[in-house]
Amino acid sequence: MSGDSLIRGVLSGPNLKWVACVTPALVIEAARLHGLQPGSAAMLGEGLNAAVLLAALQKGSTRVNLQIECDGPLRGLFVDASADGALRGYVKVPNLEDAAGALGRGGFLSVLRDLGQGEHYRSSVDLQAMDLSTDLERYFAASDQVPTRVALAPTGGVLLQCLPGADPAELERVGQKLGERLAAALPQGSGPLVAQKVFGEEPFEVLASYPLAWKCSCSKERVIRALTTMGPEELTDMIEKDGKASAKCQFCGRAYEISADELKTLLPSA
Repeated sequence: MSGDSLIRGVLSGPNLKWVACVTPALVIEAARLHGLQPGSAAMLGEGLNAAVLLAALQKGSTRVNLQIECDGPLRGLFVDASADGALRGYVKVPNLEDAAGALGRGGFLSVLRDLGQGEHYRSSVDLQAMDLSTDLERYFAASDQVPTRVALAPTGGVLLQCLPGADPAELERVGQKLGERLAAALPQGSGPLVAQKVFGEEPFEVLASYPLAWKCSCSKERVIRALTTMGPEELTDMIEKDGKASAKCQFCGRAYEISADELKTLLPSA
């Protein structure tokens, strides 16, 4: 996934901050891990890019969870992203051939931001446009009260946001046809070339750039820790009936098996 990256900076003239990401390899990896059909892969790609853009606005090594619940055939998606470029996620329905109408007619978009030291901030908006780019703009307006423009595609995304003192009219000017310009820019491949194509003659400054990669934090140890929260009756029943415990990670599809002997070590001593 060496080509996948995030790049962020400022447009000093109109006083805007911007973030752009390019993620073709991430989408391929997500589709492979989850066995996704094209429509489901496209929706997860947009979700991954939305979470990447959100995480890039955070300070330090914080995490962002983006969740969609909807009444459309996709049913929903969940993405976990960190400010250092690690991503993972899944969709509820993996076999959609077409992304058109995937979100349906109603639902909500929810964002959980890990602020560190055990602090979290959660906020949600109803889905109205049933388009992730447009509804994410509504999220920023409702949650952060910051004028923002967003364009998302399955393999990339771009965000423009007013800096303090910026004229919102400048955001509207620069943000015109942002989705069309992103679609034309993504074949350029690299983050800097995509930014150059998106912003055209607008001088831009790059402040940071880093790679993006699919990375899951699941492990057998985490499964065992989860099992320790079960009562002795449940563990004993699992040992007697199944002779093991099985778990599968929603994010990456990796399967784990805990043997009966390992389960017995979790039981309280006689």
